Amino acid sequence: MDNDDSRVGLTPAQISQLANAKPKGKRPQYFSDPMAEQSYSICMALMAELASARERIDTLERLLIDKGIMLDDEVNDYVPDAMAGQARQLAQVEYCARVLRPLQQQVDAMTLRQDLDMDEMAERLGDADPSNG
Repeated sequence: MDNDDSRVGLTPAQISQLANAKPKGKRPQYFSDPMAEQSYSICMALMAELASARERIDTLERLLIDKGIMLDDEVNDYVPDAMAGQARQLAQVEYCARVLRPLQQQVDAMTLRQDLDMDEMAERLGDADPSNG
């Protein structure tokens, strides 16, 4: 936990507002496509969150080992029972679906757009043909 005294007494709404505050200065842009830029930003945020979570997990494991509550390789050697394995698998599938939802929505939208009649397809293909323009 962060021991920053400036956050003591803040409401959840105030904390959320601070977390979502626009940073000062111009944001660097790496891609010309806004969607690629947004995806990159999301990936960077996820990487930061994962790095923080991994550090905390490492701390917890070290504390448990130091206090004699857990052996050094106990986490690596752990084999979940069938019920725990199924619960983990379901949680993983749900997590992946949430993270990849924007891609799935794009695939769904592309599938819907494929319901064109032959004239519409020919017209679109003609527009994409470099020899026509």
